[in-house]
Amino acid sequence: MNTIHAKDTGLPEDAALSAPVFASLINLAGRQRMLSQRAGLFLLQFHALQQAGMPPSDDDIEAFGKTADDFRAAHRTLVEGNRETGIPKLFSGKVRDLLFGTARGNQTIEHFCERCCHYGRLITGGGAYDLAEFLRFVDFIKSDLLKVLQSVVAALEGDFLDFNKRSDERRAAETAAVLSALGQIQKSAHMSRLVAFNAKISSIRAGDYGREFGALTDELKKISDEIGESSKLIVRNISTKVA
Repeated sequence: MNTIHAKDTGLPEDAALSAPVFASLINLAGRQRMLSQRAGLFLLQFHALQQAGMPPSDDDIEAFGKTADDFRAAHRTLVEGNRETGIPKLFSGKVRDLLFGTARGNQTIEHFCERCCHYGRLITGGGAYDLAEFLRFVDFIKSDLLKVLQSVVAALEGDFLDFNKRSDERRAAETAAVLSALGQIQKSAHMSRLVAFNAKISSIRAGDYGREFGALTDELKKISDEIGESSKLIVRNISTKVA
């Protein structure tokens, strides 16, 4: 599994990004987007029921409350992180700019949370509210808020693509380093074989006095051959995986 640690991203030291973490973040942002629209539909449903003189069911009121709570929880996790699930604090410069920069996305989200609860209490409780203002808020959910939430999802998806690119570059660099090291091993094995060959010639010239030395040179050549063949096999395996 590809992992990039804090030192590569500016995250806190105990944080790490991986494909599953990005999947969780993108899923969370997408869920937040879905929950916002669901909350808007609940409000429209409650409004229609009130206009018809019918109260919403307790189940629908409970479902609306859970939708609003889940939305807030998702937003809090995206910003503050969650150690239990391994989601880091807000690390994305793109998302940070969207939420806390000139786009003021966080203010848009907070406004939604506040007004959503406000209208939920009024409508389900049978209270009076300005219809034109309510409809403007519903339009806000479908336009301004949705735009912010979609931008957050898109920013995280872009970060994931960048993450994959960095992972590929790191893997390529690590592979190159391994191949370079194996090249040095092969070179050393080749030199050892040459040394063993020359030593073998010397042992033959020495006659009986060189027999023991000759046995050692044979063993040295055998080890050198094994190292050379093993390194070639590793190179072939790495080349196959990279290809």
